[in-house]
Amino acid sequence: MSSSLWQNASPCPENCGAQRGAHNEPWTLAHSLSDLAGASQAYLRALPSILDSILEGDELVQALLELTAVLEHMHDHFEDPIFLRAMFDPLRDEWAARERSRK
Repeated sequence: MSSSLWQNASPCPENCGAQRGAHNEPWTLAHSLSDLAGASQAYLRALPSILDSILEGDELVQALLELTAVLEHMHDHFEDPIFLRAMFDPLRDEWAARERSRK
């Protein structure tokens, strides 16, 4: 994890620099961004074999499950920091409205 990001985020205004109880927002944000970088690389490595139809049958299912696990991991890191969670609130509202309109 980039300790400089953690240190630089500490004085940020509002949510970015928040430390509430045991939650250390600068550390959480730095950790999440670092893990997102790694997960993004894993996603990009896995994607070509799925899109190019190299895999079939059980191998394809396994690759899709592994890709789903990477995406779930990424989702968790978008939710952990207060700063990122707040940035995605408008999207959540839009997605929820879309889901309601489908029913």
